[in-house]
Amino acid sequence: GSVDLETRTGAPVGRLGVGGALGDTEALGLFNTCVVTARAAAHCRLLRVTREAVQQALLGPHGKDMRAGFKRLVESRREQVHSGRPLCGLKIGASPDDVTVKTVALQAERVPLESGELWEPVPDDDPCGPRVGVFLAGRAVVELKSGREVMPITAGCILLEGVLSEFGARVRAVSSDCEAYRVRLFDLLAASKYGDKVPDWFYQFRLLENDTTKHLRSKLVNTRGLVNNKSTHLCDPCIRDWAARRKESVRRAEMMRAEKASVLSTGKGSVPQLPLLPPDKFGTTGFRSWDKVPLPPLVYPSSKSRSSGKVLPKGLASYPVLRLPKINSEPNLRGAKEAARRPSRAPPSGRSLSRERGAATAPVTTAIAVDTAVSS
Repeated sequence: GSVDLETRTGAPVGRLGVGGALGDTEALGLFNTCVVTARAAAHCRLLRVTREAVQQALLGPHGKDMRAGFKRLVESRREQVHSGRPLCGLKIGASPDDVTVKTVALQAERVPLESGELWEPVPDDDPCGPRVGVFLAGRAVVELKSGREVMPITAGCILLEGVLSEFGARVRAVSSDCEAYRVRLFDLLAASKYGDKVPDWFYQFRLLENDTTKHLRSKLVNTRGLVNNKSTHLCDPCIRDWAARRKESVRRAEMMRAEKASVLSTGKGSVPQLPLLPPDKFGTTGFRSWDKVPLPPLVYPSSKSRSSGKVLPKGLASYPVLRLPKINSEPNLRGAKEAARRPSRAPPSGRSLSRERGAATAPVTTAIAVDTAVSS
C-alpha cells in the first residue's frame, strides 16, 4: 500500500510507497518524537522495528562491526545538529540555534565521497520520495553515464537528485575533501512547518534551489543534445556517400577551371597558351628556370593599339588622299567667246537654246559641288 505523511497541523508533506522507511532517528536514539504523522491511504501492511530490537540484534556474535558503524553514525548526526549543517553551510541566513535547522540536520544523511567516487542519484519515484542534495565543500563535476562532463559543482550548490536521474547523470568527486548531504524532501517540508511560522531560510533555500535547478537542467539538455548528435543514425551511410560524391564533383570542377584558365581566348576561338620565350641573356640553366623569374606582362595587338598615342582620323581624312584638288572655273565661258566671233544667226528654238544653256552650265555646277564637298 501507500502512506500519506502529514505534519502535526495536518498539512501534507509527502507519501511513502512500498519499501519506504520512517522514524530512523528514533530507532537510533537521537530523537524521541516523530516529526511527521503517517496516515494510511489504502490497505497496507507495516513492519514496526523498535530501538530495543535493533540493539538486541547488534549484540550478536557478528554485530561488532555493525555496532561500530552505528556508533560513528550517531556521532556524525550529533555533530551535524550541533553545527547546523547542511543548512548553515548555505548563504540562506540559517542559524544553528534554530529548532527547524536542527531538525533538518538530524534527518540529513552525509554522502561520503573520495576522489574519483560516484554519487548515484535517487529518482523521484523512490519509495521515500524525492531527495535534495547539498554540496558544501570540495570539487566535483556532473557527468553523464557516457563520461561526458556537464558542469562543475561549487561549494553551496543544491542538486535535485530527480533531475539528475531523469537525464541519466551522476556526480563524480574530483577532490578528496568533498562534503555532501542528502535530505528527503518530506523531512525538509516537515521541518519548515514545525512551528507556527515558516522560517525565513526556507524561502531563500527554495530560491537557490530553483536557480540551480534551472541552470542544471539547461546544461543537461544541451549536453544530451550534443551526445545525440554524435550518435549513429540510419541515414549516416547515405550522408557520407553524398559528401564523398560532392567532394569528387568539387575536385572535378576545380580541374575543369584550371584547364579552362590555361586556354587563351581570342574572340573567335581558343588557342592553347604557349610558354613564353626566355630573354636573350638567359643561358641553358636560365631557360630551365624561366618560370621562376619575373617577366614583363604580355602585350597583345589590341592593347598595343590602345596604348599608342595615335588616333585614327574620321571621314574622308582617313583615306590616303587627304584632300582633293580644287577645280577653278573661268569667268568667261569659251562657248560664249566663239559665239561672239561668229556671224549672227537666227535665234534657235527655245528647246535647243535651253539645251545649250544646260550643257554650258553643267561643268560649273559640278565644279561647285565638288568644291563644296571638299571644303566640308
